[in-house]
Amino acid sequence: MRKWMEVTIRAVVLLALGGLAWAADVTVNCDGGQTITEALAGLDKDEYHVISISGTCREYVKVEGFKLTLVNWLQNGEIVSPTSPPPDQEDYYSPVLGITSSQVTVWGVRVAGLGQSTPGPRSVVAVGNRSEVHFWACTIEDGVGTGLSVGGDSSVVLAQSTVQNNGGSGITVEQAGLQIGEWWEWVPGRETTIRGNLGSGVEIGAGAVAWAWHPSEPSITENQRDGFSVIMGGTLTLCCGNPDNKAVRVARNGALGLSVYGGATAAIWGGTRIEANRAGGIGAHFNAHLSAGGDNILVGNNLGPGIQADHNSSLGLWGVKVTGNTGPGIIVSTVSTVDFGPGNLVNGNGAEDLRCSPSSVASGGKTGLGKIKCPGFED
Repeated sequence: MRKWMEVTIRAVVLLALGGLAWAADVTVNCDGGQTITEALAGLDKDEYHVISISGTCREYVKVEGFKLTLVNWLQNGEIVSPTSPPPDQEDYYSPVLGITSSQVTVWGVRVAGLGQSTPGPRSVVAVGNRSEVHFWACTIEDGVGTGLSVGGDSSVVLAQSTVQNNGGSGITVEQAGLQIGEWWEWVPGRETTIRGNLGSGVEIGAGAVAWAWHPSEPSITENQRDGFSVIMGGTLTLCCGNPDNKAVRVARNGALGLSVYGGATAAIWGGTRIEANRAGGIGAHFNAHLSAGGDNILVGNNLGPGIQADHNSSLGLWGVKVTGNTGPGIIVSTVSTVDFGPGNLVNGNGAEDLRCSPSSVASGGKTGLGKIKCPGFED
């Protein structure tokens, strides 16, 4: 397993490096008293480095201005928050792992705080200042605040990794880009999972663009607030096609599966299942927009409505199945609109399958719609 990982990582890195020099690899044995911080201090920032860690590294790690891979060859390497703030701080402002102005791949490493209720860093991992970071087969967990924070015009790929059991949201993104999942599997059988966080699973804020790719079947489950929360002009795409009936799975979250709010936009292009969430499937609120179309899209078995749009929001739906929700299938209210394309199936919900307020407008075809209570669209 280790040899396969080494060959794979080196092949990927060599493709990305071009003419950049590759320095000698560095090994850090934290159980033997070595630290990642000390290793970084001795590295040339003009060269590419691979740092292999083993044991429990109980330190604040700051990666600034490097091009490197941080890898756990032996499957026992982890970075865990110290039990006190950094010496120069009165509070835990520093993340356990902070990456700025860098190009970094983190492979197979667990990064952890001290628990949801124990004082510690506000973010377990923070990426900023135009960094490019790939997390492969990593675990980010047990923080008192956010698990992974991304900002500062950075871009992050989170593939076959887990973000779980944090006291805030699992992931927050603002003025940055995030990709969840990948088209291929580097570690067979491992999904990307965001679960058990006390805030939302993923919060996408102003100036942020996020994608979730369903061929690797990412799941956003059992977070106490929304599964996805897209706010204040953020953009989310759940994408693409439908190979082998795979899907992004958004289930059993404490509020909505997907909340789109305040000028934000979400698009679903096939392969998405939003199920069994406790306050409804999808909500588009206050000038928000949702487009959904393609194969294998289900909004079902949620407590409350399947899809709701209000306060000047809009829905465009085709090929979407909305069924088994305890409230109406679709609610459109307060000067909002819905346009139905072909292939929808909206029936079997706990109230009307489509309910509209007098100030709202429904258009398109009625084929596939069950019980309708929508002035001007019923006949």
